[in-house]
Amino acid sequence: MNLQQEPPENSIPSAIATTNESTPLLFQEQYQTGSLTANSGFQSYRPQSIWSLSVNTTARQKEVRSIILLLASSLLFAIVSAIVKYFGNEIPSFEIVLVRSIAQLLLGLVGCLIFGVDPLGKKGARKWIFFRAVVNSTALFLFYYALTTLTLLDTTVRKIGSDTHALVHVVYSGFVASCFGLFICLFCWQEIVIPNYHQFNNQFMLGSIGVFAFLGQCLLNEGLKLTPFGLASLIHAGDVALAFLFGAILFGEHPEFYTILGSTIAVFTITAINVNGWHRYQIKAAATTRRRPKERLVQQQRE
Repeated sequence: MNLQQEPPENSIPSAIATTNESTPLLFQEQYQTGSLTANSGFQSYRPQSIWSLSVNTTARQKEVRSIILLLASSLLFAIVSAIVKYFGNEIPSFEIVLVRSIAQLLLGLVGCLIFGVDPLGKKGARKWIFFRAVVNSTALFLFYYALTTLTLLDTTVRKIGSDTHALVHVVYSGFVASCFGLFICLFCWQEIVIPNYHQFNNQFMLGSIGVFAFLGQCLLNEGLKLTPFGLASLIHAGDVALAFLFGAILFGEHPEFYTILGSTIAVFTITAINVNGWHRYQIKAAATTRRRPKERLVQQQRE
């Protein structure tokens, strides 16, 4: 039996195909950025930058569509932040979160009904989805409170990047945040302000917070599935640039030099951490990929 020569042990492929259900959201097709070349009777991998798109035409089209979705998501979240900042002097931050959460919950339930998704999620994962919703809702309340008290750029340097459907996370987050908001309003930790119903623009803008946040969350989850990891990190970090533009144009905010410097350092640091995590996962998955042909060969020899 003529056996093909195996690649050197130090040859780590840069394209890892993982298709099982346990593969995380960000470690699927977006990591398939390498290309195969024939060399000395065996297949070797030609490394390709994680910042570039796939060489496969079909995959490239999906990645371009995902990048557009991420850009739209960043724009929607920036609009939401600007609206929250606009209402900061009139409506308490917790009341704004309550309005957003109720709208998000209703839209999420409607989406689950349309697409036939169980809004409660899988039984084994429900407690973890609920825990994620609690943490996310707490962060949302704190973030909106910061938006109403600090400049828009200072408070937009935030986190940058499951087999559970994205709508399930939307429903859980909306439900938990609504409960938090009602609890806070009932105990009057922040005074409830009734919007001026004679001003239609204020009513429309307040209601649009939930709609824009819902659409932004859906686009974000969909866009992260196929976008190359390095590009996804940079695009999502674009929220900071949008916050600077919106703050300067709409509110006349001009951050100091150290604020801009700190924001830039934070963005590059978070991007570097994400890329390092991708690289570590790539090496680990490459070792697993190299073992599989050997195991199949041993099994064939035994048969």
